[in-house]
Amino acid sequence: MSEQQNYEVCFIPRSQLDEQKVSESELRLLSLFFPEILKEMMIQVEKAKE
Repeated sequence: MSEQQNYEVCFIPRSQLDEQKVSESELRLLSLFFPEILKEMMIQVEKAKE
């Protein structure tokens, strides 16, 4: 018998967003829930550095 786990995710909008800085906890959440988005972000960062 398989056990199904339910998770609840809550996004909290912030009034001020610093687009130049992402905290470690934000990166950790992105990598857990949205690995493809994080991978694309890293590609964009590398392109911007070139």
